[in-house]
Amino acid sequence: MTKFTGFFAIISIIIIAGLLHPVYANAAMIRGRVVDAESGMGIPSANIIVFEAGSEEQVSGGSSNDSGGFRLPIPFAGTYDIQFRVIGYEVFRMEAVEVAGGSEPTRLGEIEMIPSTMDLPDVSYTTEREEVQLEADRRIYRVSQDLAGAGSTASEVLENVPSVTVDIDGNVSLRGNTNVRILVDGKPSSRMGIDPADALQQIPAEQIDRIEVITNPSARYDADGSAGIINIVMKEDRDDGMNGSVAVFGGYPGRYGISAHLNYRVGKFNMFANESIRYRSNFGEGFSEQDYYNNPYYSALDTDRENDRSGIGNNFRGGFEFFPNRQTTFTLTGFHYYGEDETDSDVTYNYYDLNGDPMDIILRNDPEDALERWYGGTLDFRRTFGEQDHEWTAQIQVETGDETEESSIREYEYSAGENRGDPTLYEDVLNSTDEISYVFQTDYIHPFNEDSRFEIGWKSHIRDFNNDFTVEQLDDEGNPVIIDERSNDVNYTENIHAGYATYSNRFHDLHYQLGLRGEYSDIGTKLKGTGITNNRDYMDWFPSAHLSYELNPVNSILTSYSRRLNRPRYWFLLPYWNYSDSRNVMRGNPNLDPEYTDSYELGYLRHWDTGSLTTSAYYRHTTGVIEMFQSATDTSTLTSFYNLSTRDAVGLEFIGNYNPARWLRLQGNVNIYQAHTEGEKDGQTLDSESNSWFARTSAVISLSREARFQLRFFYRGPQETVQGERKAMSMTDVGFTRTFQNNTWDLTLSVRDLFNTRKREMEIFTDDFYTYSEFRRRSRSVTLRLTYRFNQDRQQRQQDRQTNGTEYDDGYHEEMD
Repeated sequence: MTKFTGFFAIISIIIIAGLLHPVYANAAMIRGRVVDAESGMGIPSANIIVFEAGSEEQVSGGSSNDSGGFRLPIPFAGTYDIQFRVIGYEVFRMEAVEVAGGSEPTRLGEIEMIPSTMDLPDVSYTTEREEVQLEADRRIYRVSQDLAGAGSTASEVLENVPSVTVDIDGNVSLRGNTNVRILVDGKPSSRMGIDPADALQQIPAEQIDRIEVITNPSARYDADGSAGIINIVMKEDRDDGMNGSVAVFGGYPGRYGISAHLNYRVGKFNMFANESIRYRSNFGEGFSEQDYYNNPYYSALDTDRENDRSGIGNNFRGGFEFFPNRQTTFTLTGFHYYGEDETDSDVTYNYYDLNGDPMDIILRNDPEDALERWYGGTLDFRRTFGEQDHEWTAQIQVETGDETEESSIREYEYSAGENRGDPTLYEDVLNSTDEISYVFQTDYIHPFNEDSRFEIGWKSHIRDFNNDFTVEQLDDEGNPVIIDERSNDVNYTENIHAGYATYSNRFHDLHYQLGLRGEYSDIGTKLKGTGITNNRDYMDWFPSAHLSYELNPVNSILTSYSRRLNRPRYWFLLPYWNYSDSRNVMRGNPNLDPEYTDSYELGYLRHWDTGSLTTSAYYRHTTGVIEMFQSATDTSTLTSFYNLSTRDAVGLEFIGNYNPARWLRLQGNVNIYQAHTEGEKDGQTLDSESNSWFARTSAVISLSREARFQLRFFYRGPQETVQGERKAMSMTDVGFTRTFQNNTWDLTLSVRDLFNTRKREMEIFTDDFYTYSEFRRRSRSVTLRLTYRFNQDRQQRQQDRQTNGTEYDDGYHEEMD
């Protein structure tokens, strides 16, 4: 631990500096909950504006959380007018509210919002919905504020979320750790379980409301995902009457699509639907250079690869809600995804003999057709019992789907200077997968009073997955023959049953939560061809503890602990996984065990009138670390996965928002981390010290009431691995949007990776070979999107104010100057 003490010294200095910063001696706070007057349900993201009594001078502002609750700091005790605004509801204003100073907040109780069928008056105010919202236990990224992400996918949106990075293959990391649990609307998704990188590229950004990042989850959440949880929350409106929007977009290279959103609410019923159809194409290219030290046949191998991928997908999500009374809600949602993809891959191998002279050339052509279909539905029930936060929820989720990939591989072998002749190898590969999964969950929350509550719940997640991978070659007589050593038919089952309990309480400014989760795992793999099975079952306990202390309404210290695990994904367990590159083979390992992580975090949250800052120091100790290990044979490089190491990782993170002027909004994130790994494989020591960092910044400039410009920059530093180093990478995005005809139309232009710098560079050092590689999955892209809204005049005017800040008066241009 001594090597990490410097990080914690830094965070201590920052916290002390924050404590010494001048604060208001008579600071105050208000507390309450915003609810729907008809259903009694909490309303998230309600805008709360605090004015000096009898005037329109704003002194504070904020928004409600997911359950409608809010705790809002106010600089001084006194008398204030408080206004509540929510799209689709009448404005509610409380006059002459006496707010007391001190540590105890002034309690406003439940604020009942009445659904509105009338147009809202055109009143200006300065509350702004931030792109990134910082809360005590999570970061919230508002997708609608992302101008540079027009026409993008969930994978591309995640590239801009604080604490998160996405590599060029679409793999998601949280604070440098790839062991992340990705949820959709708080629930596991089968699509994420099979291939998260591919599934995230299938979710359109226009269907996403927000993304939540929880770095140290409580016992309420699944224990899987040692780095934390990313929750993708889909759009689900409750606006009164009929309203919606339609958007079309096009771009280069090959981005075209149309999406529609419809919402209809009348009385106790609400219906919503989202449909997106999109075509996308990407061209990727790369190369690798390998030098061999002990190979008896050749000294080096240079590999060039090109991938041309295109596809069309249709993503639908819809739902129905019924509110029989204020206490009860039934929600039925469903989704359907259908996609077709075509990929044409060319890999060229250039061999060099022991003298370094050109030798053989092999061209491998791999055209692939893929078809994917997914269906799912969820039934949710919610019942409240009069008191705030006293509720019982239950849900049933069913998902099923299948994916088929077919490719016809041809290899051509010739010498330098010769023309390519007939194929020397004919192979047909069929990769078929299907899955069905069920989730049963129920949770009960019982508040003892406004400050303490008890929560208990149960969850069962049942998966049955099949993968049939078949490789056929033509024999000398031209007949197809199955290659048994390269084929497998695997059945994978995963049954996770969990129960948890948490208790939270508050003593004045000190709030704590304690929790315990138990999970029973029953996991099995079966090779159908041979009958070989590998079954594992284990019971684990996962405690959690969270503590926060409010020094005053604008300063908080946060600390937390949780124990988590990372179960190996199914493709890590498959005996044969990847055959697209016959000289670089990837195999799974059915004997992998889970990783276990103890995670600690210390943070400081500070609010100003013009922004906020979160500073966090974290430490993770992981045992049974799953490492990717490469070894060389006479003809290929073999990559597989093993529980090789223990790892101690420590990091320091800063996330901040700053609004220096009403026309300028800044957001930034810096994460510095270090990992010390100790391990051994086949007599080879795998100890390593890995230091890296990443930073991102975003600036939104309001050029006028109708026009905004956004600039984003991301940089990821180099990082050591157990066998080499991953090089640094950077990316720049820009976006511009312009509204027309009273915000009925808007036009958005975005450019991703403006300077075409997003690529992966790797070096690998072993006793037998050295490898340098570069690969770029996609190049710079330009997208233009046009959006039309109908029956959203009232909603859009308010959303525009939330986005742009204040109404622009005659003094706007003077401030710009």
